[in-house]
Amino acid sequence: MTFSQPQKANFAQGDTINFEIVLQGDTIQDFSKLTITWRSNIDGIIKEVKGVKDLKLSDTTLSVDEHIITVEIKNELDSVKKSSFTIQKGVGLLKPEKTDHTVILRWKKYEKANFKAYKIVRHRQNRPVDTITITNQATTTFTDDTVWPGDAYKYTVVLSRTNGTLKGNERSLVAGTFIEMDYPIRSLVKDPFRDRIYALVAEGPRSYPLGGGNGIIVVNTKDLKIEARLLKHISCTDMTISLDGKYMYLADESTTIQKIELETLTSAGTIETKSLGVYHLEAGSNNRLYYYVTPPTSGTRHFGIVDLANNIDLPYKEKMKDQPFNVGDFDIDPATNTIYHVEALNGGNFSKITTTSDIFELPVSFYVHSAFGKLIFNSSKQRLFVNEQVYDRDLNFIGEFYDGSSEALITAVSPSGNLALSLGDLYDVNTFKKIKSLTRLPGHGIFLNDKQLICYYTENPLDKVYKSRIFRYGVDN
Repeated sequence: MTFSQPQKANFAQGDTINFEIVLQGDTIQDFSKLTITWRSNIDGIIKEVKGVKDLKLSDTTLSVDEHIITVEIKNELDSVKKSSFTIQKGVGLLKPEKTDHTVILRWKKYEKANFKAYKIVRHRQNRPVDTITITNQATTTFTDDTVWPGDAYKYTVVLSRTNGTLKGNERSLVAGTFIEMDYPIRSLVKDPFRDRIYALVAEGPRSYPLGGGNGIIVVNTKDLKIEARLLKHISCTDMTISLDGKYMYLADESTTIQKIELETLTSAGTIETKSLGVYHLEAGSNNRLYYYVTPPTSGTRHFGIVDLANNIDLPYKEKMKDQPFNVGDFDIDPATNTIYHVEALNGGNFSKITTTSDIFELPVSFYVHSAFGKLIFNSSKQRLFVNEQVYDRDLNFIGEFYDGSSEALITAVSPSGNLALSLGDLYDVNTFKKIKSLTRLPGHGIFLNDKQLICYYTENPLDKVYKSRIFRYGVDN
């Protein structure tokens, strides 16, 4: 007599274990006076039948342990046939739950006194295996906040006991709430009136991130679904949204500015400029659009203004002695249409440029020795964020962010102006202190509000194959 089922020896809580035996040699014809007993050396008798040929057992009740399952066929006097099979039943890991950036694991408590630890074994794709040890027997949950959105994970709870280990079942999932595409993402812009973001993308194969982009994708922030892809044939370098939320304007380093109606996601035509090429642009108040003029080769730049009411490029007027500006970044105070500009050179000018009566004037400008990067003007706080430093509207220094002994370079500020993001760390703008590290926050992000980020990253291409992801990340959980 042998076991034909089960085909494996490792199980976990919640599994149904099907046993079956096969009689060999001289088969028994008459079972009327026979008893068939199924027994575990740990749990005792599991099933017993008399007078019928029942050679199967389906069980869900075995305790977590290593069991020797014995089936015995006997008459009133002695055993006729007997066979044994050894199985292990481990801790049952329930179906994992997940948030935008965590995985929550739950399992059933192991009740016996020989407990030593729960060991959570985590497999992440193309990475070494991780093990987390929990020595509190009453603990039956674990939150993995180190997951990388979009990556596949496998989890198993291995029970460590004084007399050996028991491996439980394996659970698999893909972490995070995200969308994936096979072209690079260059930047994101939040729609101030709709549950949308707009992503400047490239179709590749290109030299990311030095190449341009082919149009934009429209992403719903509630379900992270792509609603549309626009201007796929145009390599765009920047985008901005009008203050009333009706239109988007896109630069493509040509003399033409593309215009999109956001309610219908259709083209609203183009605006021709007299510039050598439009690279970067920002929407202001009073139907004004401000842009960088980009020369055909490297060198200095200056600004231009578009009258959006009439869709015309205004004549360039200035009281700055035609001062050029080296390559860098600029943002705008939309209430006053004041431009703030920093040069990205290793030492350059930090400038405040007013545009009253559509005339560029330079009331404040000074030289700094360090290289500036991204510049952010926050309307709620009326503050300028440049690298780790914060300034008021007149370029008076207010404070700076530090992470220990190194500068914390600010890459995004929440709409309220209370929170700032620096390469995965969250800071309180009012105190300049780090609130917490947002574990496993890759790439770049923008704030939807004070509780949620939308982030993106593009993996370095191998053989010109790209993989980009846009994902949500909660900053308060």
